Amino acid sequence: MENIKFNYARCREALLYEVIEYNKKRTDSIAREKFKAVCEYARCCGVISYEGYAYLDEKIDLEEQVDPIRYES
Repeated sequence: MENIKFNYARCREALLYEVIEYNKKRTDSIAREKFKAVCEYARCCGVISYEGYAYLDEKIDLEEQVDPIRYES
């Protein structure tokens, strides 16, 4: 059980880090694809809901900034 909690926390930390990095480079196509892959992984791990994933996917497609406060622990 502890391992599951640790993995969830690490995934959430990684998502927050990637949100910040994406905001710096959101017009770069490689950065967008990398961030989209991280978001898909976070969705599969249950870190973000389907609605949260849809929000991020829309922001990525429109090259808009993502609010990192939503992903802080």
